Amino acid sequence: MNTPAHLIANTALLGHGGLSGHERWILVGALFPDLGMVGFFLWQTFVLGTSQSQIWGVEYFRDGWQLFFDLGNSIPLAALVCVAGHLWRRPALLAFGASVSLHALLDLALHHDDGHRHFLPLSAWRYASPVSYWDPAHLGWLGALLELAFVVVGSGVLLRRYSVRWLRIVLPSLVLLQTGIYVRFVLFGAVG
Repeated sequence: MNTPAHLIANTALLGHGGLSGHERWILVGALFPDLGMVGFFLWQTFVLGTSQSQIWGVEYFRDGWQLFFDLGNSIPLAALVCVAGHLWRRPALLAFGASVSLHALLDLALHHDDGHRHFLPLSAWRYASPVSYWDPAHLGWLGALLELAFVVVGSGVLLRRYSVRWLRIVLPSLVLLQTGIYVRFVLFGAVG
């Protein structure tokens, strides 16, 4: 899934009940697994001047980068953070760990050959989902539609839950952007 979809889905799913009031940590947890990739992209593009085809076709798949990305997407490590947050009675830590876990679980379900080793350090196994959020060769139309559904439904939940003015502008804008991405995918067969 794309990062904005994670932010919306995680906040909609986790930002109530016992984690209400800790939305900023849910947002940080939703963003955290993608931070390594953002840094990688910025480094490759603006410091090294690497072409986009080289970045996403070769560099992304190098062992060192994969380990870096995979540790940030580790479900066992995120679960340890959740346990620590619970034991130490730190709901912000629990919210962060739960959000990282949810991000990883959603990615697990929507990545085929570009997924992470979500069970490091316990296992180096990499699940290849039959559904990709972007790849036409692996039901990408369905993955993109599921991502769009998360954004639309999650935005509706958040707009009902919070009466913050800026959300009334940002969320519909993200829904339009995600809808545009999906239409582009359906018309041209690829996202991005």
